[in-house]
Amino acid sequence: LTPSRCGRMDQCCAFGSIPHVMTFDGDVLMTEAISPPAAPIHLVVVDLGGEKNTLEILNALNKAYPIAEDEVQKGVQKLLGEINLRIIDAAVAAIAQGDARSLGELMREAQQEFDRYAMPACLSQLTSPKLHALLADGDLEPFIWGGKGVGSQGDGCAQFVARSKEDQEKLVALCEAKHLRPLSVTIGCGAVVQDELASAQ
Repeated sequence: LTPSRCGRMDQCCAFGSIPHVMTFDGDVLMTEAISPPAAPIHLVVVDLGGEKNTLEILNALNKAYPIAEDEVQKGVQKLLGEINLRIIDAAVAAIAQGDARSLGELMREAQQEFDRYAMPACLSQLTSPKLHALLADGDLEPFIWGGKGVGSQGDGCAQFVARSKEDQEKLVALCEAKHLRPLSVTIGCGAVVQDELASAQ
C-alpha cells in the first residue's frame, strides 16, 4: 500500500483515523473500512521502552505452517485461525457499535489466548515481562476496560481501551508517571490522534 519499508500490518497508517479490517491470505491483502463507531472509543497505546525481535517472533510462528509438526504448532494454527477470526469479528462489531467495554473485554481474551498458544512457540520473546507487568498493573484498572499487546507482541507496545475521555487522560498521566511513553488515540466522531509523546520530549 505504501513505499514504506515497514511491517505488513504497519501499512494501516495509510488509512489515517478511519479504522479498517486488514485480512491477510498468503500474499494477498484485503482491506475493508469499519462503520464509524456509534460513540467514540478512547484508546491509549504505550511504548514499553523494552526490546523485542520481531523477526525472531515471526520466524517462530511461521514454523507452524503449512503443516503443524507438534502440539505447540497446532496451537499456533488454532490461535491465528479460528480463534483470531472469532475475536476479530466480535471486535469489528463492538467498534461499529461504539461499545468500548466489549472491545476491552475482547482485548483481554485475545491476550489470554495469545499467551496460551503463541508464547510457547517463542518463549525468548513472548514471555515479555514488561508487557505482562503493565497489563497486570492494578493501578490501571480503574481507567480501562481491557488491554493487550500490539502486533507480534513482545516488549514493544501495549494498547488499552479507556472507560471514558477523562479516564484516557488519567491513564496517559499515570503511564507518564511510570516513565512510559503513551499515545492517545480516539476513533469515532471525527477524532484525531493526540500525540502525547511530544510533551515528553
